[in-house]
Amino acid sequence: MLTRREFLAAGSVAAALAATPSGAIAQTPGRQQRVRDAVPPTSPTPVIGRPLDNLGGTTVNVGSNPGDLQTAISAAINADGTHKGNTLVCPPGVTYKAVTLPRTTGAGWTCIRSGSASLPPAGTRVTPSDAGAMFKIQSSGAINDARIMFVPNTTSGWRFIGMEGSNPNDNFTYALIEILGHRMSFERCYLHARPTQQMRRAIFALLAQDLQFWDSWISECKEVGSDSQTIFTRTCQRVHIENCELQAASENILIDDQGSGLPSQDVTVKRNHLFKPLTWRQYRPDKSTNPTWDGKNWNIKNLFEIKWCQRLLFEGNICENNWQASQDGSAFLLNANNNKADLTIVCEDIMFRHNTVINSTAFMSLSTNWAPNPPRRIAVLNNLAIGIVARGFMLLHRLEDVWIEHNTIVPVDAIGLPIDFSPRCALYFGLDSPGYFSRLTLKHNIVGASEYSLIPHNTDATLDQWVPDRSFVSNAIFGKTGQPAMTGVSYYPSAAAARINTTTGILTAGSPLIKAAGDGTDLGVNFTQLKAAQSGS
Repeated sequence: MLTRREFLAAGSVAAALAATPSGAIAQTPGRQQRVRDAVPPTSPTPVIGRPLDNLGGTTVNVGSNPGDLQTAISAAINADGTHKGNTLVCPPGVTYKAVTLPRTTGAGWTCIRSGSASLPPAGTRVTPSDAGAMFKIQSSGAINDARIMFVPNTTSGWRFIGMEGSNPNDNFTYALIEILGHRMSFERCYLHARPTQQMRRAIFALLAQDLQFWDSWISECKEVGSDSQTIFTRTCQRVHIENCELQAASENILIDDQGSGLPSQDVTVKRNHLFKPLTWRQYRPDKSTNPTWDGKNWNIKNLFEIKWCQRLLFEGNICENNWQASQDGSAFLLNANNNKADLTIVCEDIMFRHNTVINSTAFMSLSTNWAPNPPRRIAVLNNLAIGIVARGFMLLHRLEDVWIEHNTIVPVDAIGLPIDFSPRCALYFGLDSPGYFSRLTLKHNIVGASEYSLIPHNTDATLDQWVPDRSFVSNAIFGKTGQPAMTGVSYYPSAAAARINTTTGILTAGSPLIKAAGDGTDLGVNFTQLKAAQSGS
């Protein structure tokens, strides 16, 4: 992830205060803060690598009858439970019955793949238009029997390439695929509900290890009155999700919930598109009815949520469309809460890096109601957010070692709109008591304020009491004048004064924020690094 050297390369507070950028409201330091940078997170352990294309076994052409795939899968296992290393080739366009994977032992694999030559190659994300090149698995469609696949905890080592999974009717689906086993890889697959069907989630993984999702399209995950996700992991280890289209109403991805006995560990989410169709949105920010709304009150919450996790990397993703409905509309939510004083359930070592958020009521909320074991070592680095209606960051209750650096958060000017949201601000501290927030680093960020800037702790005097161990360096907030002087923060009355393009987040010629960071770079996001992470280069 990031080295200690990279984290500590930023300039000192004294250097940042040596000159006030042209156009900024002059500031003077308050009482001396205890400058202590946050401790950076550690990186997740990667999944076991994808199997080789040549597994050493036999290539088996699967028949076209509905039950032939289950028969071929069962025959791919030796009498002692080991894999034969077979590759099962399924004719494109054929529809099979739901399957249950058999008990296996050892480290081998079986690959089940489409036989179509027109399936996009590895590294290319499939779309619904590729469904004709896929083999299909459908559930029976009966009530309480809507799974297309069950992966018991006694099995491991299965790779699916070019599979479409769906239901034949609109009966409610709890999950298309339930995974309790290990070493599963889904590549270039298309998993979806029907447009008028309620499906709680496509993937539900419990106590599973080494799960991989590559180049796939998962959509139409939605429900009225309950949460829905594309992928929901509960107490899983080593999960990798890369280059997928993920569309869900509540949380596009959810990592753990209140039912988790232990946190998920070692999760990597890279270069995906997390998206909510605007046809699911009933009201626009001005409270007028959206003319394209589909008429269903889907349960809308977040684009990505973590309840608990140890070691997570969320990098290079594009996250689009999120709004205030069943929750406040934060694109990213870390909500580590539990009434149990169980120190084994933790949320720590979380990295958000090089992501783009487009059109969301709020950007990020970090919170906990659990004082004995607060979330710790959370870094938010080089992210771009545009079209943020109401709030940049919200930090609640008790957190430790939060590092926020080189982000650009550009709001829509929501002043005067009847959006029912409070507070509308750049950054909100809702801390439980003085000194509970240990080590906060806020460096080189640009955050637009639709109404207020930092509330309620927006002076050096109050921050010295509530967040004494902090490092605020070269941050710019625009959109609100008359703010009190505060170390490490410059105020601009408007985006025009800061010379920032509110559509793209790019600094325009003559901006006082160019080369104004304590590390000698521009304030806000580094677009070269952002593009490289999102393209995989």
